[in-house]
Amino acid sequence: MGIRGMVTLAAVAMFAACSTASDGPLATDVPDVQDVPDAVTDLAPPDTPQDDGIAPGDLAMDPAPVDLPPEDRVETVDADACQPRCQGKACGDDGCGGTCGTCAEGAECITDRCIDLACDVLPDVSGPAAVLAALSTPAEAAKVAATCHDFTGDGKGDSAMKGMSAQINGPMADAVSAGTWSGLLQVRDFASGGSIAQPALAGYYGRPCPECGAPGAVRADPASIGGDCIPWFLLGPVTTEGTRFHAGPGTISMPVHISGLPVLLTLVDAEVTATVESSDSGSPILHDGVFSGVLTMQTLEQIIGDLQSGCTAAAEPKPDVCAFLKISGQEPPFDLHAEDDGTWSAKTKDKRGDAMSVCLAFDTTAATIAGWVP
Repeated sequence: MGIRGMVTLAAVAMFAACSTASDGPLATDVPDVQDVPDAVTDLAPPDTPQDDGIAPGDLAMDPAPVDLPPEDRVETVDADACQPRCQGKACGDDGCGGTCGTCAEGAECITDRCIDLACDVLPDVSGPAAVLAALSTPAEAAKVAATCHDFTGDGKGDSAMKGMSAQINGPMADAVSAGTWSGLLQVRDFASGGSIAQPALAGYYGRPCPECGAPGAVRADPASIGGDCIPWFLLGPVTTEGTRFHAGPGTISMPVHISGLPVLLTLVDAEVTATVESSDSGSPILHDGVFSGVLTMQTLEQIIGDLQSGCTAAAEPKPDVCAFLKISGQEPPFDLHAEDDGTWSAKTKDKRGDAMSVCLAFDTTAATIAGWVP
């Protein structure tokens, strides 16, 4: 599955119990047949027919069909038939085994929208970059308070992920050390001495390129770029204070695949902080880095809905993530409450949790991007 889906999967596994599900058919107050009043039987016809001069056969009628004009015809609607639900959807499942539409070539249906994934002319990203060397979510409350972003303004960092560390830190570390993919960070331009001159931090998926010949050479994956030829992961402005680096806050919205099922992961108030160290190649090495952001209830519910639809439509054997959606009995990981002014406060008894804080600690080494993966 990879790190791209790990954070989402961890949240889905924790939140799956809160998705709406039916507890079975509703009980209805229909009286038993035996409770029907006997007076109703008084309406039954007598056993002996009345002699009114009309023979029984005279009542039989076989009217000829009437051919009405089209404007006067009334079509019969089967109340039991499935009614497609496509309002507000450009594509995706219509709820009846069909589809609400198809996407043009180069686009993929994600969250009922056609997301353009094909960039006509990929930008030139060749040059210095930083590649992930370590990635984890802080597990200790003291480290969270000292390193993660403070969303609530109480002077302490926030992270709803600390309770997930045992489940996701191991797989994330394995993915980074396996060397089958790379997480790349790049600031577009650098001035002399390695100082950052351009306020934009871009992130790419990458693959090691041993055949490129240069030490630390990697190639960026075109899946990192949207149809507008802008990286999905892009944070600005970038500022520095001494050697301390900061990018954001901003919104990151990127398509990711979890067990092959596409979802749209959106984080708001996302930012990156790190210590910048220049290298001989001119590539910045980011140490003691922290990536923070907020995953809202609305986004998480949409992700769960997309995964459930994908699992329903998938053939056997089902994708691995489908088993996680069946987890029950766990509390949602929401630790933040959205205030009306756009700020965040801590969840309390009187303030419902409707978002979760995300915090990932990372470290990097120097790398060089040698173009795009063919």
